[in-house]
Amino acid sequence: MSLDNLSFPVSIGSITFPEVFVRMDGTGVTKFNGAGSGTVNCQYTAGPWELYNLIRNDDGTVSFQSFSFPNVFLRMDGTGVTKFNGAGAGTVNCQYTAGPWEKFNVTCACDGPANSCQGTIESNAFPNVFLRTDGRRWHSQLSIHCWALGKIPVWHSLE
Repeated sequence: MSLDNLSFPVSIGSITFPEVFVRMDGTGVTKFNGAGSGTVNCQYTAGPWELYNLIRNDDGTVSFQSFSFPNVFLRMDGTGVTKFNGAGAGTVNCQYTAGPWEKFNVTCACDGPANSCQGTIESNAFPNVFLRTDGRRWHSQLSIHCWALGKIPVWHSLE
């Protein structure tokens, strides 16, 4: 299935940790910051801060724009992420407007329940660096990291 057939809004949920979703808090993110800003972590169940508008870019990549925070995008900094690290590495946060670090290559296979796709989210700026969710401690702080080398299923979309 192509991304053209996905429904909006989308959420980014963990395959390994069911009911754990990528949460974006873009409070105060109102201008560009080179290091990014805001908070991206995980949330048990999906609410408004776990919903994204999937933007299709002209270069074939996609960007994830927050539904709750206007013009705030998911950002991945994979600087120095060159090999597998079980704890994850890199930085995932927010950015006001979408530039190179807010563009992703998404693979998806939609052979599950209706409106549910599974796949990977790879940084376009940092090849072989993937979004990773760690939902082992969902009742406290969950973490989002970059994950190098290897395609780990980490997302699904919901209508």
